[in-house]
Amino acid sequence: MVLSSTYVSQGEPPAGDLLYARMGTETWSPFEEALAALEGATLPALVFGSGLAAIAAVFAQVPDDGAIVVPQHAYQAALGLADELERRHGVRIVRVDVEDTDAVVAALDDATGDGRGLLWLESPTNPMLEVADVPALIAAARDRGWLTAVDNTFATPLGQNPLAWGRTSSCTR
Repeated sequence: MVLSSTYVSQGEPPAGDLLYARMGTETWSPFEEALAALEGATLPALVFGSGLAAIAAVFAQVPDDGAIVVPQHAYQAALGLADELERRHGVRIVRVDVEDTDAVVAALDDATGDGRGLLWLESPTNPMLEVADVPALIAAARDRGWLTAVDNTFATPLGQNPLAWGRTSSCTR
């Protein structure tokens, strides 16, 4: 455990040295390794200073002319960020009932093409605890060239493992 929030540096630190606690501490790498193992990931996990920072990093993968399909009931900070991306950058935001698999798939077809989209899932959703058919939705998004990310906060890797269902990112806040 690291009890400090700053590091002492004598000028420009060598590449790979810890410089600032928000970018990493001695405990992050072991935590990232443990989280990746729990998720069954083939790549290292990435730890962020907050859940919203992780969500912003995922949303940033969508180009300005792309689209994000999100649950109508989801983590309010994620929905607020999505709305901001729509206002400022023209990213199309489509809210869906994640319990209605056919409606979500239709939204993927209607929102945009050419793999310029992100399907953002929470299952169960926050705060309504709606449950999506995550494997079916991941498959549908993959078939259309969409990225998929699953906020796995409530289920955790112990309750569901989205990475086992296809090319996806899992975000545990």
